[in-house]
Amino acid sequence: MSFTGMSISGSFSATQKKALDLAIPEDIVALVHTLTFTEGYEAGKVNLLWYDRRTLAAPGDLDTLDLAGTMKDAFNDAVVFARLKVLFIRNLSTVSGIQWGQPADGVPIFNATARMIVGANGFVLAGTDKGGWLVGAGATDKLTVYHDGAVGSPAVVYDIALLGASS
Repeated sequence: MSFTGMSISGSFSATQKKALDLAIPEDIVALVHTLTFTEGYEAGKVNLLWYDRRTLAAPGDLDTLDLAGTMKDAFNDAVVFARLKVLFIRNLSTVSGIQWGQPADGVPIFNATARMIVGANGFVLAGTDKGGWLVGAGATDKLTVYHDGAVGSPAVVYDIALLGASS
């Protein structure tokens, strides 16, 4: 299998205006950042892709992804990350949020107790074209997504995509 045309992009733009006596000044900010990857293991390279649409049925449900173990790609080949370089999570729910992070001994994307809430209809995109986040083995290779809605909240459906390297 070979990789072609791998890139991620993030953009942010906003405009604000304020009416003054003789003018309406405008403040515009536009930020764009793109990472492009080729096939391989070093900086700027990836050789593993995994993605899925997943469901957390009830509040409190956990979805623990084994980044160096049981995951399979679209071709049913094992995906065993040694380094994670891109993480994308999109919450498709319109009412409940999800939290992502890891157990206390999990993959330190930010730190050992990192948690991030992705609200209803929200998303998060994190990436680096350098070495990436190290993924251990055993108990240290887990990424957990958690349904944080109130009791009685409906199921949460989310998309997740990961890019990384096997060494």
